[in-house]
Order: sequence, then structure tokens, then C-alpha cells
Amino acid sequence: MQPKTELRKECVRLRVEERLSISAIQKKTGASKGSLSNWLRPYPLSTEELLQLKAAPPTPEKKNRGEESQLHRTVFKYNTAPSHIGKISEAAVMLRLLAHNISVYGSPFDGDKTDWVVDTGSKLFRLQVRTATQGKTGLPIVSLMRKHKSVRYLLEELDFMIGFDLFTDTAYVWSNAEVSGKNTVTICSDALERWDKLLADQL
Repeated sequence: MQPKTELRKECVRLRVEERLSISAIQKKTGASKGSLSNWLRPYPLSTEELLQLKAAPPTPEKKNRGEESQLHRTVFKYNTAPSHIGKISEAAVMLRLLAHNISVYGSPFDGDKTDWVVDTGSKLFRLQVRTATQGKTGLPIVSLMRKHKSVRYLLEELDFMIGFDLFTDTAYVWSNAEVSGKNTVTICSDALERWDKLLADQL
């Protein structure tokens, strides 16, 4: 930790040369707001600078979502429509289910509450598959709302929600209890390719 006199000099320099706010200087140096208020009192920001800071809040850092997959590069090479991306997500999830020797039975009716019923050999489960979407910041999220409706899935309507992140070509598995009462869920390591949740009774 640098001596207080050096810390004060650096804080004053950041104000005088870079015209930073107290919160920005605190973030850079770790100095307390109380000390900064005293040290920077002789060097106030102008009214115009204060208005600019208020009008342009700092943009949150975008979290690293991992390495782009070849699948993602291929799909966006052809400027694929959103409806087709949904089919790609379902195909990617089906491939994983089949690899785990889980039989898949799809609904013949588009728009049903459940995409598929799957058979693990000892149990039947209802699955819903959704494509993860990426906002300007943060990690991708999976919507838990029914398509074209602002209504959440109910516990009795599905056993597992599967989110597919096309960018990284990875799937995320949540039980209905894990997503109960939520409108969206953020991708996380606890759900990453967790097909063992479906096969727990066989392990």
C-alpha cells in the first residue's frame, strides 16, 4: 500500500489531469470517500463536467462467456433466422440426450407446454428447450416464459428446463425446482451439461 502522501498526490493528479469523479478515483486508488472529499475540495469539477458524468454512467463490463464455437461461426455465416436457431438448439440438445442413451419423444403439436418427453430407461421426464440469449452485459440468460406469452412455466408443466448457448455450443440443465418462480435464469457452471440430473436414479 502506498504512503498517504503519495496516495493523495495520485488522487489529486487523477482529478486535475484526467478530471475523474470521486467514485472513479476511489475505484482506481482505494482511497476512502472521506479522504477524497477533503483532498479534492480545492479541485472541483465544473458544472459541465458534472452534467457529463451524470448523463453518461459507466458501462458495466461484459462478462467473458467463453470461446466462440465452430457451430456458432457456421450458423451466423448464413445469417440464420431466429426460428431456425431454435431448431438448431433443439437438435443440439437431442444429440446430447441420445449420447446419454435417453430416448426422446416429441410433441406433434407446435406450441405445446412441453417440447419433449424423454425416457431414461427408468423414468419419464418432460423437457423444455430454450436458446440462451446474450444482452449487452452479463452472461447469457434463458427465458422461463412461454413463447409469445408473458406467462411462466408452472412446476407441474415440466420436469427440466434445458438452455442451449449457441455461442459456446454448450447446454445447461435445470430441474423445475431450481427455476421455480423465476422469469429468467443465467447460465452457470452448476447447470453446465448436467445430464446426470436426469440419470441420478441410475448412478
